[in-house]
Amino acid sequence: MSEDNEKEILEAELSQKDILEKKEETKFEKKKAFGEKIEGKFYGIEEHYSKEGNLVAHLPFKEGVLHGEARRYDSSQQLKENLRYQKGVRHGLAEFYKNGALSLHTTFKEGKQHGETVLYDKAGMMRARIHYEDGKKKGTSIAYDSQGRVKSILHYHEGVLEGPSLTYYPSGTLLETGFYSQGKKEGEFRSFHENGHLNRIMVFDRGRLVRKPQLFDKDGNPIPAGLER
Repeated sequence: MSEDNEKEILEAELSQKDILEKKEETKFEKKKAFGEKIEGKFYGIEEHYSKEGNLVAHLPFKEGVLHGEARRYDSSQQLKENLRYQKGVRHGLAEFYKNGALSLHTTFKEGKQHGETVLYDKAGMMRARIHYEDGKKKGTSIAYDSQGRVKSILHYHEGVLEGPSLTYYPSGTLLETGFYSQGKKEGEFRSFHENGHLNRIMVFDRGRLVRKPQLFDKDGNPIPAGLER
């Protein structure tokens, strides 16, 4: 299944979805506005403050909607969101923080993710790099392990796996290589022992295994049928 190889990418996407769609706002008791209304629409800056007097949001407006760089802060006065808006929708750089540490760096084009997205774990290590075009995965996506080592490299087109697939051992040695077409495994998938010798060959046709896997021992020698370990 393609989901096995792209597990880390799918998990990273789920994490960023939680971040991007989170509606929780830092509560505020006081609001200040710096600007003017023209024909009933506000132009200027709106600032929100907590009960303790701390700034929790700095919001730019044009024609009554968000436009420009908006910043929101958590209850500890640490930056929580740094977003760019254009005519009320996300457009440009977007950064999200947790406890002061960057957790998601992405960009938007007219409300849709467009360009490279980078997700970070709690330790500040890169978890995944995913490229989007008009809100869909396109191009190269890379998943990393907890030590920042490359775990898998996948390619997408219109949000679907398309092209070569590579996965790696923690040592950096190639674990598996294959190819996807329209989200399904196609042709030979080769896996390797950590010493670099061939471990297994599987052949697929539109995601279906078309013949029995060919196995190899740790020295790369073929294992006769019926002697599989």
